[in-house]
Amino acid sequence: RRGLTALRSFGERGDRVIVETTRGPVSTRLFVDARGGRAHAHAARTESDADVRWLQHFVGHVVRAERPIFEPGVATLMDFDVPQDEGPHFVYVLPTDANEALVEDTYFSAAVLPRARYEAGITAWLDRRGAGAFEVLRREAGAIPMVTAPHRALARSRVVALGQRSGAAKASSGYAFQFIQRQCDVLADVIAATGGREALAWTPPRSVVATFLDRVMLSFLRSSPTRAPDVFVPLFDQVPADALARFLSEEGSAADHLRVMAAVPRAAVLGEALRSRALWLRSR
Repeated sequence: RRGLTALRSFGERGDRVIVETTRGPVSTRLFVDARGGRAHAHAARTESDADVRWLQHFVGHVVRAERPIFEPGVATLMDFDVPQDEGPHFVYVLPTDANEALVEDTYFSAAVLPRARYEAGITAWLDRRGAGAFEVLRREAGAIPMVTAPHRALARSRVVALGQRSGAAKASSGYAFQFIQRQCDVLADVIAATGGREALAWTPPRSVVATFLDRVMLSFLRSSPTRAPDVFVPLFDQVPADALARFLSEEGSAADHLRVMAAVPRAAVLGEALRSRALWLRSR
């Protein structure tokens, strides 16, 4: 598109980072890498057999439906009324009016699927709800890491990872928005204080409790993938919205954690924790 400059490659040379673009090279003291995706060469994860390495992958269509099937002002975060035979699978819906919405077909698993699979899922979901004929106005696709291994940023790098590449996404849900906002605040403060001479590869710290619960949750979903609705539906039905938001943002109190743990199938999740001794050791 006119006016855009595309990144081709980048690399450190001495005390500079050389960025190759479609308009020629650019030399800079610092390079903030917020491209998304998995951790790159400047950030690493130390993994064990106990760790889960999944993706939350999706294709979304902004559609204009013939019939007014959407409820304006109400977002559907996880509609599990879709086939679960390929693992955790749900539809996300964000309406703009009664006839128009972003509809995303989403899976949790180790690898992405052919695009046609998601698109068929979106069409089937719209058909079941009586949308009638519909027009696709825009398309999007993505994959969010859901990795339980701890993230470790490499020192002395002039390339600073931000967002997904720095391990900001919450492993059990892919939620990352508030974590990335905190990263941006810290990064901006450091750059401003040093005149751009320094930056900080920083990820919001996670508590031992939050890390352990993420690992147990993903381990449970990996061993019982068709039971994802048994975990997530009660969370949204039984946990107050403000408490759940604090839990997802890892700002929750002990009472918030207890509400969440009371809502999930406790016997099954506890059994997963007891079976996975390595999960306990990795979270200490």
